[in-house]
Amino acid sequence: MSGGTTAAMSDEVRVPLTQFTRKMSQYLSQIDDGPVTLTQRGEPIAVVVNIEEFKELSGLEERAEDLYWTVVALREELEWQRANRPLVSLAEVERRSHEHD
Repeated sequence: MSGGTTAAMSDEVRVPLTQFTRKMSQYLSQIDDGPVTLTQRGEPIAVVVNIEEFKELSGLEERAEDLYWTVVALREELEWQRANRPLVSLAEVERRSHEHD
């Protein structure tokens, strides 16, 4: 793709927004080759990726959030263990055991 595009990464195409709007179908037909970064006044403003890459990126965000909360829970458990306190108080264990009697 020529005429105003520059390669910022090996598979990334940088395109001025005005050029993208004029030749949108051309860029969209080649989107599987890599992302298209839209620029305005030389500055990146958006990235167009194919749907599979978008879904993968969205999944990564969700997995990262899950991992974050797992780490938070593990840290809390570790703090309890370091404080040498049981995760459930003895009174709570006794109360629960009496519920089953």
